[in-house]
This record gives sequence, C-alpha cells and structure tokens, in this order.
Amino acid sequence: MNNSSGIQELMAAETRASQIVAEARIGRGERMKQAKSDAQELIDAYRGEKQEEFNARVLTAGESTSIYTHFYRTEGFSYFIDHYRRKRWFI
Repeated sequence: MNNSSGIQELMAAETRASQIVAEARIGRGERMKQAKSDAQELIDAYRGEKQEEFNARVLTAGESTSIYTHFYRTEGFSYFIDHYRRKRWFI
C-alpha cells in the first residue's frame, strides 16, 4: 500500500506543478499584453507631442519652401515620419 500511495502523491504533485506552470504562462501572457498596451499609449502620447511641436514649427516658419514643409502639407505627419525613418528623401 505504501508504494501505491507514494505514486499517487507523486502524480498529484505533478498535476499541481503542471497547473502552476500553466497559470504562470497565462499570467505572463496577460502581463505582456498589458505592457504592450501601456507602451503603445506612451508612443501615441509622444508622437502626438512631437506632432504638435512640428505643427508649431511649420506655422512659425510661414511660407517656407523646404522639402519638409512640402511633404507635411501634401502628405501629412505620418508620411513625413515614415520616409524620414527610411531616409528616402528625394530632393
């Protein structure tokens, strides 16, 4: 009987351990989703702040003929940022 109960205890411990691991994986996934969401909020806030700064500079520059102003007025801020990152300016 001792051998049988020892095996049962071992099986129960293994089941508990696998449940703990499964819960930890679920928790990790939820924390990663939350971190991604928080990071996206920060990115959006930063992008909005920089866009406002850029808008203010464009307005204070007046009728500038720079390539930056042209792209901003024709395509918008996101186009400007995407192309700036890729360094594909054609002058």
